[in-house]
Amino acid sequence: MTVCRILPILCLSLYIAFVSRGVAGDAPKKPAMIFSTDMSGGDLQFLNSATEQGLFQATLGALAASRAKSAEVKEFGQTIAKHHATQNEQIKLIAIKKGFTLPTGLTQQQNATTDKLAKLQGLKFDKAYMEEMVQGQQSYVTIFEQAAQSHDADIKSFAIASLPVLRQHLALVRDITGVSPRSGSTLHFRTDAAGSEQKQPEGKPAP
Repeated sequence: MTVCRILPILCLSLYIAFVSRGVAGDAPKKPAMIFSTDMSGGDLQFLNSATEQGLFQATLGALAASRAKSAEVKEFGQTIAKHHATQNEQIKLIAIKKGFTLPTGLTQQQNATTDKLAKLQGLKFDKAYMEEMVQGQQSYVTIFEQAAQSHDADIKSFAIASLPVLRQHLALVRDITGVSPRSGSTLHFRTDAAGSEQKQPEGKPAP
């Protein structure tokens, strides 16, 4: 009599355990975030730095496109804003592939610089903006030159493909400002009769 009572209970317990185990086994699993085994600390730093500087360049470029007095500086700002908006998306795709989260906004220092430039007008803005570009473009080229030596195939190919245009931008900055590795960091501008901003040739005094 006791055995007859125990057997149904035991069978029911085994059935419940079996069903529960089957349901748990059929439950969908969340895909694991996969990081490339080739990614080094330097690669992650590149993605982070390239994104931060790219966002900054795009922001200042858009500001120059709307506030610059010199047509040359205004056109340069438009070029930079357009280029970095596109390149930032390319960097984002690489980061997604690597499972890496990128910065989405400017740093505190970058915001302070942007606010400072936004308060300037005319030739003062042009000079301040181009001074920022002298350092910014050189720094940007440098981090891409370093990334071109990466062991990660995606980052290396992206950096190598990007460098020609980035070097063109740096050369354009030097042409507009008159700054070169030989001349140092002093900008050579002059103001013509029409009030537009122009580069002052090295060694020649402003009229």
